[in-house]
Amino acid sequence: MGLDNVPSLFILKAMIAKELQRTGGINVMEFPNLITKVMQYTHAVNYPNNANNYMIYLLDIVAIDGDKITLSEDGIRYLRAFEILINDITKLP
Repeated sequence: MGLDNVPSLFILKAMIAKELQRTGGINVMEFPNLITKVMQYTHAVNYPNNANNYMIYLLDIVAIDGDKITLSEDGIRYLRAFEILINDITKLP
């Protein structure tokens, strides 16, 4: 199955969750830049990203603590399920 069969919001959530896991979180002010980079990447690889109003779809996977955005408990579960589905299980906290 190619990426053209995967809903764009799923790709967006997976990429954001993976980056938040990798970095341990991101400053609230830098979060829009992360979204922009993900959108630019998906366009660069010719993946149509129709994720309009994307922020509402990210609310369940992110947690905000002061000025830092991290993965929420649901985000950790989402990422674990995603990694199991693609047979790429990594160590999660």
